[in-house]
Amino acid sequence: MTHLVTRIRVYYLIGLAMIIGVGFWAAYKADHWIRMESGGSTPDFWSQYQTFMIPGILVGLMAGWVMSWAVRREVSGMLERLMDAFGSLQRGRPQPMRTQAGTKEEKVLAECFNHALSMVQQAQEQQFKNAMTDSLTGLMNRAGLKKQLDNEVQDESVALLFIDLDDFKRVNDVFGHEIGDETLKVTARRIQDSIRSSGVGRVADRVARIGGDEFVILLTPEPAPEHVNQISQRVIDAICQPIAIEGREIFIGASIGLASGRTRSEMDTVINRADMAMYQAKAGGKRTFVRFDESMEKDIQRMAEVERCLRHAIQRNELTVVYQALVRPEGRIGGFEALVRWSSAELGQVSPAEFIPVAEAYGMIEDIDLWIARQAMRGIRMRMDAWGEGAFVSINASGMHFLSMEFADQLISIAQQEDIDPYWVHIEITETAILQDMKAAKAAVQRLREAGFRIYLDDFGTGYSSLSHLSRFPLDGLKVDVSFVRDIPTSAGACNLARGIIDLAHNLDLDVVCEGVETPEQAEFLTMAEADLLQGWYFGSAQPLPSSLSAKAAVPTFASGSVEAVQQPA
Repeated sequence: MTHLVTRIRVYYLIGLAMIIGVGFWAAYKADHWIRMESGGSTPDFWSQYQTFMIPGILVGLMAGWVMSWAVRREVSGMLERLMDAFGSLQRGRPQPMRTQAGTKEEKVLAECFNHALSMVQQAQEQQFKNAMTDSLTGLMNRAGLKKQLDNEVQDESVALLFIDLDDFKRVNDVFGHEIGDETLKVTARRIQDSIRSSGVGRVADRVARIGGDEFVILLTPEPAPEHVNQISQRVIDAICQPIAIEGREIFIGASIGLASGRTRSEMDTVINRADMAMYQAKAGGKRTFVRFDESMEKDIQRMAEVERCLRHAIQRNELTVVYQALVRPEGRIGGFEALVRWSSAELGQVSPAEFIPVAEAYGMIEDIDLWIARQAMRGIRMRMDAWGEGAFVSINASGMHFLSMEFADQLISIAQQEDIDPYWVHIEITETAILQDMKAAKAAVQRLREAGFRIYLDDFGTGYSSLSHLSRFPLDGLKVDVSFVRDIPTSAGACNLARGIIDLAHNLDLDVVCEGVETPEQAEFLTMAEADLLQGWYFGSAQPLPSSLSAKAAVPTFASGSVEAVQQPA
């Protein structure tokens, strides 16, 4: 380009020099003629000027034309070619400039344009790739999955696995989003490895992350159902393995919904059906897989209605807390377990077995937990004002919520606001919550016990390692699951097992609550076995606490069992 500018300057100076030279020549000739002819009549200067100047002007015009021709040849041609190239880029069909012909400057300009065009095309390709790829895991995203399916030549049968991580929200809440992101990366690799080891499908392009903690696996062509089941279980087993990040062990699970259909014509329907099946897997206890069937559509519609109405249940005062008595062997009430009931204005009475899983699945359980805790502490405080400090209230904590230190602080704050000694508040946790994160669970237990709360292990005997939990965690007691009480006293094995659990707990200085007591024979046996508290329909169903009690008010009569079996606390 420097040589081009130099040549243009040379052409300009030559043309200017020619014009100036002709002008000087004409002036010189005019002056000479005037001097030579001064003795005669005055000459016609204008005609003489035209005689001398017109040739100069013509020569100057010719020099300007030559210069403009040179400029057009050197510059305009390149500009026209460059404008044509940019026009093709604007039209979306970019064409590179030819570099074989032209001056040296034209070749350099063409090379620069082609290099810029190449960089633009690379940036567009990268932008398209980013739009089709999940930046965190490197897997396809929802748009990439749809784009790939749209490009399918054949409309073939496919099996789709819709994966939703269990308890992932707790990982972000407890450990932060950086740990959560690392967990997602590890999970994505484990899913891919699970598919590779199965030998089914096209691996790298058939796993996608379509949401925060949602993944999809496409198996094409569709394998046999038993093979899909094996792959689903392999994926669940891989995801449930502990994840070591920054010296922590992270525990998550996975619920999988299965569906099948055609890759192009039915893909949206297949994804929706697999999503429905996944929610059935969550409602069935998580960490499992469920295959879609037509009956699920009604169930999912019902679940959606429950979810919609439940979001407004607290504000609409549709939830109530009821209390089931925990009775000591001598016949007096030791405390109450707080249970929630829901009477929806639109849906009527909704069972806790139906709406609690929905609350957990849709992130509403934390608000419900705290609302129950506040109502229960307030209610029992009013009761103790009337009776004296003689009865506790037991509150169930959901697994995801309990592991957060924020939950412990919230319970402490509620106890202070309701002016109740935490000693009279028992918190029931499950083995499932402990298994999710042993370190976080132990920290939460210690925090609550330091504040004065008492911690009980619920559903004892139904988990995987109950004895190790008793030795590792600073618990105050345990609740023997109803499955160990049901066959008492007709089954000698059940009787021996129940007696052994009670003895073991007492040796560890733990209180024992036996739930599911429905007959006087069961109550008598467990009393003789020295259980500390009994709970069940024999002593009555769950009921609301009275709004006010006088100092000598009798304990309300329960529906089953005799009034004499339940006495007013001392």
